[in-house]
Amino acid sequence: MISNIRFAVLNVHYAVRAAYKTGFIYPFADAAPFVEFMLQALRDAMREAGDTDQVSDQVTDQVKMLLEAIGNSELSGSELMNALGFSHRPTFRANYLNPAMEGGWLDRTQPDSPRSPTQRYRLSAKARIWLQTRNEA
Repeated sequence: MISNIRFAVLNVHYAVRAAYKTGFIYPFADAAPFVEFMLQALRDAMREAGDTDQVSDQVTDQVKMLLEAIGNSELSGSELMNALGFSHRPTFRANYLNPAMEGGWLDRTQPDSPRSPTQRYRLSAKARIWLQTRNEA
């Protein structure tokens, strides 16, 4: 992603130079058209940079470990903690479970009652696809 952003910044740099050379930017003139042009160029460059990222770039090492621990089963929070060798629930939730849930990597078996004592977690469709492509490579 960093190389894509650098490429996007270079594209913006060249766009600014081209705008000066073609007379699109005049010294002491109203800057609004130029600012709008640059914002659009940045938006396009960032969108392009984001579109080329692979899914695996977005998975942290902690989430990878969690996804591999779940596999094709449904596990409770405590079972996941045991599978990963954790005993401190707040650290596990903050570094593993919450990022996986926020990223859409895990689904709850009871989505309407997230604090249920019988709540279990399973891989989302996105996570199953990621694991499948990772195993094929």
